Amino acid sequence: MEELDLGRSFDACLLYDALHHTPRADLVFAAAHRALKPGGRLVLAEPNWKHRYQGRAASGEFGTTELGYTPRRLKCLLREAGFRRVERFHNNRKRLYGNSAADLFRHLAEPLLYRALGPFWTQIWLRATA
Repeated sequence: MEELDLGRSFDACLLYDALHHTPRADLVFAAAHRALKPGGRLVLAEPNWKHRYQGRAASGEFGTTELGYTPRRLKCLLREAGFRRVERFHNNRKRLYGNSAADLFRHLAEPLLYRALGPFWTQIWLRATA
């Protein structure tokens, strides 16, 4: 992933649960930026920073690289690679709500809960523009 040089030939790039297997995320983002046409979009999904610790067993047993990133670190790396309009979005809300008072409360409180606990607890989804 780090050394791909495909020219500016793609409209979009998807990095899904892959970045935490490389020690050089900066080079992966630079290669993705080089491969995207101007205005092209990158979508990234990664485990959160806890994966660095939760992946130790696999790392020891299979010799794989298992890292974890905070949303802030990923955003910084994307901007350093030349991406702009880097934003986090959540794809973790998979419920429908009814009209009861409890459902209304959950619907209103959930974004606050994700904002407070999301960096530690949910998968990270980012999108960025080349």
